[in-house]
Amino acid sequence: MDFAFDADQQALQGLAKQVFAEKRAATADGAWDELARAGLLALPVPIEQGGSGLGLVELCLVLEQAGRAAAPPSLVTALLGAMALAELGTAAQKARLEALVTAHGSVSQVVTLALHESGGVIERPALRADRDVAGFRLHGVKVAVPALERAGVIVVPARLTDGTTGLFLVAPADGGLRREAARATDDTTVHQLTFEGVHVPESDVLAAGRGDAALAWLMARASVAWSAYELGIASRQLAMTAEYVVRRQQFGKPIGTFQAVAQRVADMHIDVESMRLATWQAACRPDDALAVATAAWWAAEAGARVALAAQHLHGGMGFDRAYPLYRYYLLAKRVELELGGANPQLARMGKLLASTDVQS
Repeated sequence: MDFAFDADQQALQGLAKQVFAEKRAATADGAWDELARAGLLALPVPIEQGGSGLGLVELCLVLEQAGRAAAPPSLVTALLGAMALAELGTAAQKARLEALVTAHGSVSQVVTLALHESGGVIERPALRADRDVAGFRLHGVKVAVPALERAGVIVVPARLTDGTTGLFLVAPADGGLRREAARATDDTTVHQLTFEGVHVPESDVLAAGRGDAALAWLMARASVAWSAYELGIASRQLAMTAEYVVRRQQFGKPIGTFQAVAQRVADMHIDVESMRLATWQAACRPDDALAVATAAWWAAEAGARVALAAQHLHGGMGFDRAYPLYRYYLLAKRVELELGGANPQLARMGKLLASTDVQS
């Protein structure tokens, strides 16, 4: 496949690179405002609602640069949430996106996702959605919900009484929703949300009647998006390591001249380029389950290898919390967790390959 980007995509990539370079490793609210002013938070929002109406490839171009700059991982969820509402929502639901994008391109609120549960599988949520006369009542707990402090809408998967899945749009201020803040391992704020009979009207059911397919659509694109973010992280770890082993000297010469060190950096380069190929293939073919699982496996498996190699070759410097590499290590572990680890992706690949007819 030809993964060359067109002129508009290259311009978007350059804009993202410039914005993130000016806010490298930024975690303050000002970073969100700067991204909003550049129009990067409204990429998936339809043109009719004031956004750019762009697709997954363009979103991944931005997320790769976000990973390079160690930008907050909640940015991934915010862009995915907006994409889900834009693609799966009714006309009335899409109109909510207009409130997120002002005439000046400033985004005050984002769409976030409440996907994770303790010990659960995202595709089979345990959170219950019981029907009542005016819609549904949600009961259960979601954990590690990002960007809640900036969220205007939360997309919540829940299990219906017939065993199928529904996607529900919930506002953070809705009655019966209890929140508890926590610090993730990458030092970002996430929330545990307890749903105590939160009421959701019929009008706020996303992709009504096809929740299982809609959640599968969303999770495929989430895997690709996290893979692109990890590609940026790993690319930066490789660059930092290559620079360090040339600068760091031992026995009167750069440690990068030692064969074992050079081979380790070469292996990092191979992993990063393999991740790049798998990620862009999946971004171009997000409905190809095998391509998506392959990209997610490379991001989780090779991403962990690159992170560990970078830490090892930096020695004690890599574990200094004041040194930038440490933040990239934490982010790489966060992505690995978001993807569910390498083994489930490998099992998914095996299942898909085993079910494929082979022509001799």
